[in-house]
Amino acid sequence: MKFERYSESKDFLNDALEVLLEDEAINIAVIKGLITDSKTSRSQFEELLTEEDEEERQELLDKMDMIFWSHPKKLFAAVKDSCGSVLLTAYCNYPYKRLTLYTTQNKVNQSAVKLFVDELKSLDFGLPRIRAEKSLLECFEKAYGGKFIKHLSMRAMQTNKIVELPPTSGFCRPIEEKDLVFAPFWQAECLKECNQDSEKLDELFRYFQFAINDNVAYLWEDKFPVSQAVIGCKIESSSQICDVYTPPYYRKNGYASSLVSAVTRIILTEQGKRQSVLFADADNPTSCAIYQKIGYEDVSVIDEVSLQRQ
Repeated sequence: MKFERYSESKDFLNDALEVLLEDEAINIAVIKGLITDSKTSRSQFEELLTEEDEEERQELLDKMDMIFWSHPKKLFAAVKDSCGSVLLTAYCNYPYKRLTLYTTQNKVNQSAVKLFVDELKSLDFGLPRIRAEKSLLECFEKAYGGKFIKHLSMRAMQTNKIVELPPTSGFCRPIEEKDLVFAPFWQAECLKECNQDSEKLDELFRYFQFAINDNVAYLWEDKFPVSQAVIGCKIESSSQICDVYTPPYYRKNGYASSLVSAVTRIILTEQGKRQSVLFADADNPTSCAIYQKIGYEDVSVIDEVSLQRQ
């Protein structure tokens, strides 16, 4: 058994992609990140820079290199068995807030986790938040030692079918520029309710501008907007629904169910994906029941924790 750290995302992708694709609902964000990373390299970035001042150009390249390619918190790593098969993957990339772990076929290998923890400590790698399947995370915590604080718990869910729901008043439509007067504020509340990192309003405003341009943000409208959702990560065979939010006053009217069902239909028909995936708050039985009602099935429980500092 050996530990391997990769300097290039494309090399990590070549070794890990098949393993990660076995559980797309769990790994879709990592897969999307690696595919994007593999298409962007320092050499490609150098070609885009046209500054006449070579010193200024080199200074900018060095700054970008430290942020994206040589940052000490960047980690693409795997633990392999004696035959070279991947047993565990570890992914931490910009903005370096989260280390995501996965064991092949979602089966915990204690020896692989122990080796990974030992290597991680030898690298003096200061832990960000750690996200992994519940039993894997428990194994990691035991091997690492110390006290960990849980920040959130999510159910990874997926569906490959469209379930017809009883009619709900209203209709689904794309979010438009005019909706930016409220959408970033809804998103801020969504992040707060889901125990996610908060973002500044101007960043959320830009987030929706990009989402509008990519045609991946949607509303349920019943005379006026009442619920919103976004198609986040997209890979070849799957898309992920995220940021589902209904303001408290409009809840219990079936709006979120109808919106997620409509967006699922878009993913499976218009986008032609094999499946739609999402993460639901494991501590919120109402939202989990909504997704099950429209055909989503549980895959795993994913937890996110951080090491309590002394």
